[in-house]
Amino acid sequence: MSTTSMAGAASPTPGPEGQDVLPLVAVAYGLGAAGPLAVGAAADGLCRVVWLCDRTDPHTAEVLAFLERSGDVLDVTGRTPEEVAGALRAAGARGVTTFSEGRIRWTAEVAAVAGLDYHRPDTARALTDKSAQRELCSGTPGAPRHARIVGRADAPADAPADVLAAARAVGFPAVLKPLSGSGSRDTAEVADLAALRAELAGLEGEFVLEERLIGDPAVAGEGWGDYVSVETLSTRRGHHVLAVSGKFPLAPPFRETGTFYPATLGPAALRAAEQAAVAALDALGVTYGVSHTELKLTAAGPRLIEVNGRVGGGTARTVRSVGGPDLLRTALLAALGRTRDEVRRSAEGRPFPDRIGYEYLPPAPRADGTVRALGGAREVRRLPGVDVFTPTVRRGARLDWRTGTLSHLGMVYGTAADHRALAGTVAAIDRALVLDLDLDLDLDLDLDLAPDPDPDQLFSTPPTGQAAQR
Repeated sequence: MSTTSMAGAASPTPGPEGQDVLPLVAVAYGLGAAGPLAVGAAADGLCRVVWLCDRTDPHTAEVLAFLERSGDVLDVTGRTPEEVAGALRAAGARGVTTFSEGRIRWTAEVAAVAGLDYHRPDTARALTDKSAQRELCSGTPGAPRHARIVGRADAPADAPADVLAAARAVGFPAVLKPLSGSGSRDTAEVADLAALRAELAGLEGEFVLEERLIGDPAVAGEGWGDYVSVETLSTRRGHHVLAVSGKFPLAPPFRETGTFYPATLGPAALRAAEQAAVAALDALGVTYGVSHTELKLTAAGPRLIEVNGRVGGGTARTVRSVGGPDLLRTALLAALGRTRDEVRRSAEGRPFPDRIGYEYLPPAPRADGTVRALGGAREVRRLPGVDVFTPTVRRGARLDWRTGTLSHLGMVYGTAADHRALAGTVAAIDRALVLDLDLDLDLDLDLDLAPDPDPDQLFSTPPTGQAAQR
C-alpha cells in the first residue's frame, strides 16, 4: 500500500477476480477512538478504507509509515476541503467519516462539499465547541449552567469583566475546561472566584465554566462511577440507542479510568439515560452516525456532561467483546448511506450479554515526574479475566496529570462473569502495578497513595470533587 497524491486519487483498486469492488470510505485520521487495525477489522467485507492524513499533525506524522503499510493513504496536507472533496469524487468514494474528535469539523466541511452523508458543518461546530453545545442544549432537562471565558496571558490583577460575569452566571463550585478537546485535558474544579483566577493565570484561549454536577452513587450502585455513556445511531428518521456503558470512578481531578458494558443501571434509570441522550441529540440537530453522550447520574435524574459526534474511546471494543453491537462497523455503514433498517440490523447484538466487557485505565498519581519503572505487568497479564494489558509508560517517560485521561499507566481489556467479579479483577490490577516515579520538586502533594482497599469496598464513593463531571 502507498500514499496517494491528490492527483492520483482517482483509480480504485480492483477487487478479487469474479467479485465486485467494495465501496470506498474515506476516514480522516487523527488520535481518537479507533486505530487503523480496529477500523480495518470493522470494514472487512463491507468497504475499502482510505485514510485522509495531514502530516502537520504530530501524531499522524508519527504513525504515517504504519498507516501506509496497513492500508491506502491520501495525503491532504495543505489541501482545502474543496480539493479533498474533488479527489474523493474522482476516486468514487461513497462515504467519509472520522473517529477523531479533532477532525470532526474538517470532515464535515469535506462532506458538505463532496455531497456525502456526515454531520452538517453547524452541527459539527456544536459537537466540538462546548459553549455552543451547552447553549443549544440549555432547554433540555438537566443541562448545566455555563458561561464562556477568554483566557489572556496578560490579564489584569483584577478579574476581567467576562470572568466576573461567568462566575455570577454559573456560581461555585464550578468546573473549568477548554472550549474544545477531549479526555479531560486541562480540566479543573474551582471552588471560588480566587481559584478561578488562579487557574486562568497565564492561560490563553477560550474556556467554558460550568456548574459542577454532583452525582448520586446510589443510581449506579456504590463503588461504580456516577456517570454513564450512551452510544446512539442517528439518521434523518430518528435515533436508535445501541448501548449504555458504565464507568469506573474518576481519578482526581476529572480523569477517566475506563468503561464497562453493560452498565449497572436499573430499568427506570436506563430509560431515563436513553431519553436524556436522545433529547440532547435532537437539540443539537444530530441526524447522522454514531454519537457518544455522557451523562451524570444525579438524584434528580441524568444530567448532560457532553455529546461527542463519534464513537466513544474504548467503548467499541468493550461492547463488541461481549456480543454487543459492532459500533465501528455501524459507523462505516452510516457513512455509506445505508438505510436505517439495514444499519440497525448490523448493530443488533445480544440484548442481555452474559458477561461484562471492560477497558480499565489504571491512573497515575496526581503528581508530575519521570518514570523510573513500572512493575507488575506480568502479574496483571496472568490475572483471570484479563485478555490484554498494554503499558503506556516506560522508563524515562514524563508524567503530567494535567493531560487528563491520557495520564494513565496502561490499558487493560478483558471480560468478567459479572460486575462483582469485575470489581475484584480491577482491585487485583491495582495491587499488582507498582510505579517508581522520580517526582519533581514542585509537585502537587495529593498523591492518592491510599492503602489497598477491601475488594468488596473497592469502588467507594470518591470525595466531593472527584465525582464531578469532566
